[in-house]
Amino acid sequence: MSKFKLFLLSITPLLVVSTIGLIIFICTSPFIKIKTITKNLKIIDANRDHNQALDVIEYSQKKGTKTPNILINFDTHSDLYVFEEIHTYLGAEIANWLNEYFAKNPNADTLYWVMPTEEAIDEEMMELFQESDTMGTSLYGNSRKNPSDVNPNINKYPYTQYFLLDTKTGYMKEFINDNVKIEFKPKEPKNPNYKKIKIITCTEKTLPDFKNKNVLLSIDFDYISNSGYDTAGDFENNKSRKEIRNSLSKLLSTIRNKNIRPEVITLTLSPVYVPPEDEEQLFNFMQTFIKYSGKKDALKEYRRQVDSPEKKENEPKYISF
Repeated sequence: MSKFKLFLLSITPLLVVSTIGLIIFICTSPFIKIKTITKNLKIIDANRDHNQALDVIEYSQKKGTKTPNILINFDTHSDLYVFEEIHTYLGAEIANWLNEYFAKNPNADTLYWVMPTEEAIDEEMMELFQESDTMGTSLYGNSRKNPSDVNPNINKYPYTQYFLLDTKTGYMKEFINDNVKIEFKPKEPKNPNYKKIKIITCTEKTLPDFKNKNVLLSIDFDYISNSGYDTAGDFENNKSRKEIRNSLSKLLSTIRNKNIRPEVITLTLSPVYVPPEDEEQLFNFMQTFIKYSGKKDALKEYRRQVDSPEKKENEPKYISF
């Protein structure tokens, strides 16, 4: 055997190990994942309160970015209210900012609410998911249907609902007829301000593929670690630093593997909802995400803030970080 063949034979194990190592690096590196996710990115913003996502969307529109019809929201909460109008003084708050989003953006008609798996498989939360409501409340699964007709296993199957939204007030109620077109038809000629919206509640496991689809991506980091404050069923999902690292890695993998390539991304810290001891770790991740994206944090000032009225254009603005 020639010396060259002996040399090749001797380095083959090293080449195999190096190749495997390179593949693992490409698959697990946050830098590579974020670079892949942000290949089409135009606007990214890190903010404190989730209704500030509306400021980001308005800013992106002023910069010429068209708002797509699909919004993907990773969040412990739906951020939607049923059977209630948006308060005329307070404006859109963190609990109902999506009502205003759908009301003000004619092209927007579809929401994928990605719920934490821990929340989706919790037995008490699954029961709550089936219950119906008659008064103004934060949307959590069923609102008008017979509970027996609602399958809460969203970690196995995504749950799709259709709603009637008043674009003048943000008031929203669920369609209960299987034929949504028939139920919506009487509204069309008399009330042109009404629109249909589609909401799919799912988990990372049941989130579909978005290849070649333009989407808007929103991440509320109480999705990763949640204190239980002001959360349906007092659900708490407070994680350790290691668990947070693992969850963030999994989140990036999901977004990359589901071919989510947004032009606009909004990242929300949500203090109080995020346990205080986790804020720094998650804030640092948000800043790292922006750094790896190659873009700059879009906004430093906002018109909106948690449970506060919107500021006029000529008044001081709320500062995020």
